[in-house]
Amino acid sequence: MNADNCVETYIGSDAVYVRNSKDDRATTVTFTLAEWRAFVASVKESDDYDV
Repeated sequence: MNADNCVETYIGSDAVYVRNSKDDRATTVTFTLAEWRAFVASVKESDDYDV
C-alpha cells in the first residue's frame, strides 16, 4: 500500500466522480452508476485486491 495515493469519490444522483485529491490540476473521471457498480463488483470478485 502506498500512503501517497489518495482517491476521492463523489456519488451523485446519476454519476460517480473520481479524482486524485492530492492533485488539484488532475481531471475528474466520471462513471455512470451502472459503470461504477460493474467496476466495484469486478474488484470485489477479483483475487488481486484485498477489499
